[in-house]
Amino acid sequence: MHRGRGGYRGGRGGYSNANSNMQRANEYANQNMISVEIQGWNNAPPQDVVNFLSRKVRIGVQNATPDATGRILVGQVRTMKEANELVKCSGMKFAGGTLLIRIADDLGVANNSSNPTSRVNTIELLKGFLMSRYDPSIKMLNLQSVNQDQTLVSNGLFSNANTSSKFFPALMKVAEKEKLEVESVNLSGNNIDDHSRWLHELSLSFPNIKNIALPNNNIKRIDFFDKLKNKFNMLRELIIVGNPLAQDMGAIQKLISFFPRLVMIDGNQVRDESKLEKILSFPIKSVNMFFENGDLSKIATNFLASYFNFWDSNRMELMPLYSPQSKFSYQCDSSVITDFSANSSTDLWNNYTPHSRNLKKISNEKTRNSRVSIGPEMILQAFSCLPKSKHSLTSDPDSYAIETVSFPSLNGMMITIHGDFEEVAQADQQFPESNSQSNNRGYGKNRYGNRNNYSSRKGILEKRGFDRVFVVVPGPSGNFIVASDMLCVKQYSDKKPWMAGKSTLNPISLPTTQTNIPAPVVNNGSVNTCISAPLPGSASMQLPPDVESRLNPLQKELVIKVQQETRLKLEFVLMLCEQSNWDYNTAGQNFVNSKGQIPPDAYL
Repeated sequence: MHRGRGGYRGGRGGYSNANSNMQRANEYANQNMISVEIQGWNNAPPQDVVNFLSRKVRIGVQNATPDATGRILVGQVRTMKEANELVKCSGMKFAGGTLLIRIADDLGVANNSSNPTSRVNTIELLKGFLMSRYDPSIKMLNLQSVNQDQTLVSNGLFSNANTSSKFFPALMKVAEKEKLEVESVNLSGNNIDDHSRWLHELSLSFPNIKNIALPNNNIKRIDFFDKLKNKFNMLRELIIVGNPLAQDMGAIQKLISFFPRLVMIDGNQVRDESKLEKILSFPIKSVNMFFENGDLSKIATNFLASYFNFWDSNRMELMPLYSPQSKFSYQCDSSVITDFSANSSTDLWNNYTPHSRNLKKISNEKTRNSRVSIGPEMILQAFSCLPKSKHSLTSDPDSYAIETVSFPSLNGMMITIHGDFEEVAQADQQFPESNSQSNNRGYGKNRYGNRNNYSSRKGILEKRGFDRVFVVVPGPSGNFIVASDMLCVKQYSDKKPWMAGKSTLNPISLPTTQTNIPAPVVNNGSVNTCISAPLPGSASMQLPPDVESRLNPLQKELVIKVQQETRLKLEFVLMLCEQSNWDYNTAGQNFVNSKGQIPPDAYL
């Protein structure tokens, strides 16, 4: 009996020791885990990426978290063998993107990479090589014919296909850690072909490179550069002479559309750089610009300047921005009249009414849905049916009001722009007449006496006001995608309403009489961003005696002025003025900020 109990104690002790040993083994394994970096995951939930890889290769990635840039998902696996297996998943499609996985701890280019001393020596070797090829005075990295460098060859960095494939990613990793400032890179004579990922790796470490030389390689197809679209947005000069692709003049022209700042190809000027700089950047001086942060300011202004340049010159060039799920709709708002002496004939809006999606006038669900263009093909057709235009965004930015805020649910941004444009010519195409258009109230037979096709009734060309709202999100390759594009065309008004100044106070809180007023919905109309012009004859407006009796002369004047400019009912005007501390500029800004909260029946 005693032995049985003693044996039992011994059994428990043995179990405890085994537990302790297992814990120590786990701690040792965790201390020696291999870090891996995953790119191309398109900001999907990290656990989704981990689950996807686990299903594919039965390897669990632990502690997966995005790095400081948000582009790289960093995780850990238990062994180098698992890390190498995981690297083989590079090229797999996930969440619309292509995964690129590499080992972070071990550069993977040494012959005996399991030896820690060898790993250190490899890193030092690459550092020395980089310093010998880097000219800081001109920020130039000369990587010409690297596979013929005797030091690299003698250390086995090109001894087989496996180490050769890992060399350039490892080199870029070291260059990034050394924080080299690189504006130009020479990659000539490296046998780069259509399947090489060298430029993709280069874009991850140095996305703002201005000059790339690729002579005497083996690039044959334009698809090689198509994969790099929107990855080198600052690229100014490209040299591809000595590649089979250089003989294809049609392909050369396509390069211009891939890189927005490209001005030189093989020493030949392909764009006017002075005009390009004017298009792609404009000063932000006025108080009518609001950006949530500095990064959004730079991104949004470059986006808008480039977008409206192509909108005015060649709308076909905008199609890469639209995915098969992208949506575009527009409406003409003829109810907003800012100049009562202007032409008010029906011809004023004939260029827009055939496909206008004004939800206050169109209640039929089928018609509403038919007037949303989805995908590049339908969107281009809609673009081609609108009059040709000219915006002055780059030459006169003060004539535009812009607001840009982040769109966290899609990791993107929402850009709202208000301004004006000149109609310079009729559209290239005309909207086809549909049965729903013929039968719509106010259009077709009831109005004109016969079923005239809209395309035969061209409208008047003139200066217009507009609001436009873009929802811009990152695409599968990291480039911009316009998820939603919503345009409202109105009668022109000047810029004075939003030039009075901005307030830092919060928006007012107005009561909502409707219980189901939704937040602004993409493709459901337009968003106005400024106070309208005053109504004529407003100086003679009188307030009710009970209201007038409790206001001093300045408050009375302010109430009348705000009501003129906002067209709000008196009870809402009083609330707006009170919550704005009876300050005109604050009331104007609070009105703008609260537009989405104000119910329709709050207006006169």
